[in-house]
Amino acid sequence: MKKRFFLATIFIILCYKSSAQWNYYCHFPINPPPPILNGTFGGADFISADTGIYYQSYYISPSSGNSFFVCNTNDGAATWNATLGGFMNVGLCAVRKHRTFYFVDYDPTFNYLSLFKSPDGGNSWIDMGNLNWPFFINFFSCDTNQYFALSFNGGLLKYSGGNKNYYYNLFPSLSVIGLFFPDTTTGYIMAKDSINSNYHLLLKSVDGGLSWNTVFNDTAINIKVPFFVTDSIGFLAVNEGNIIKTNDGGANWQYINSGMNIVLNSLFFLNENFGFAAGDSGKIFRTLDGGLNWTQDSTPTTNTFYKIFFVNDSVGFAIADGNMYRLVLTGATSVWTLFKKEKSDLVIYPIPSKGNAIIKVPDDFVNETNLVLSIYDNTGKLIQQKTLQMNDSNIKLNLEQEAKGVYNVTLANKKKSYSGKIVFE
Repeated sequence: MKKRFFLATIFIILCYKSSAQWNYYCHFPINPPPPILNGTFGGADFISADTGIYYQSYYISPSSGNSFFVCNTNDGAATWNATLGGFMNVGLCAVRKHRTFYFVDYDPTFNYLSLFKSPDGGNSWIDMGNLNWPFFINFFSCDTNQYFALSFNGGLLKYSGGNKNYYYNLFPSLSVIGLFFPDTTTGYIMAKDSINSNYHLLLKSVDGGLSWNTVFNDTAINIKVPFFVTDSIGFLAVNEGNIIKTNDGGANWQYINSGMNIVLNSLFFLNENFGFAAGDSGKIFRTLDGGLNWTQDSTPTTNTFYKIFFVNDSVGFAIADGNMYRLVLTGATSVWTLFKKEKSDLVIYPIPSKGNAIIKVPDDFVNETNLVLSIYDNTGKLIQQKTLQMNDSNIKLNLEQEAKGVYNVTLANKKKSYSGKIVFE
C-alpha cells in the first residue's frame, strides 16, 4: 500500500542584479534533510513562483524502514501539505510548460516502479500504474502526453499517446547517466563506456527515442550535465567548470574556457544568451552572451549546489544540501524578500488509512505533559479529544468506528499547535 504523509515546512530565497547576490531564505527542518539528486531531478521543483513540491525520505520504524513523502505549496512556500507517500523516492519531473508534476516511486517488496502524475500543482496525484521495470536512473518529460525513463543498464521506456514501449539493452556497451528532451522528437542521452569510465559521449535521437547516434565523444572530456535551449542550441558542462556549446544540434562544438574552475552540477538557460551554472563550494555563475563569458553571483553558502532552474523569466530557484534559494529578476534591480512565517504540521501515516493511523510526535513534544489531541470530521465537528502524557515518539489512532472520510487532527500544548490529516478509506 502506498504510504502518504502530512507535513508542512519552510524553504529558502534568492535574488538578481547584474552581479546578483543570492541570500539565504530558509531550510528544510527535518533531520536528515531532503535528498538532493544531480541533473534533471532534485529534492524540489516548481512550476510557477507560487506552486512547487519537494520530497524527503523519512525513517518510519525498523520494520518499515525508510519511506518518503511529497509536499506541495501553492502560496510560494508559506505553507506545505504532504499529498503523496510511498516506499522509496526515485525521481521527480516538472513539466513547467504544462504545469504538471510527475513522480516515480519504488516498492522494494514487489520490486516495481509506480508513476504518479499531478496536473493540479501537487494537490492530488493520479496513479499511472506500474512501469514494469525495476530500476530507473532518470525520468524526463517535456510534454504531458509523452515521457521517457532511462535504466542504468541501457534500457529506455517511452510512453506516448497512451502506449508504453520498452527498448531493452538499447545501449549494451554503455553506462547511461541521464537524458534531456528539448521537444517531443529530439532527445539527448549522456553516457560513458561501461569498461572505460573516462570515455564519455553524448547520443542524439531525432525520432522520439527510436534510434540514437553519437554526436559528441572525447576521451579527454567528462560530461557533467547537459542543457539544450532548443533542439539545436545546447551546452555541456565538462571537466572542471568548462563549457562546450553547439549551435547545430551536436554536429559541431565550441569549447569555452569559462574560468569557473569548479565541478558544475546544473545548467539552466532562459534563452540562448542568458543562462546560469551552479556547482561546488556554493558557487553560481551567469552568462549574458551565450556562455562566452561568466560572472559569479554572491551566495551566502559554501555548500554544493545540485540544481538550478527558473519557472519563468523572472523567478529562479537553486538547491544546495537541503536548502533552497530564490532569485527574483525585476528589470535592472533585484527584489529581496525573507520569508519568516513558520508552520509545522504533523506527519501521519499511512495515507490512506484503513482506520488505524500513527502520528509521528514532533521532537519538541516528546516527553511533554498535558498534550491535547483533538480529531475533527470534515464538517468541523469534534469527534475525539484526549489529554496525553507523552513518553513515546508515536501516537496510535483508531477510527474504525467512524465513517470513512477526511479527518483533521491537532496536537497542542499551551504554547504551540501542530495539525495534520487522516484519510480514512
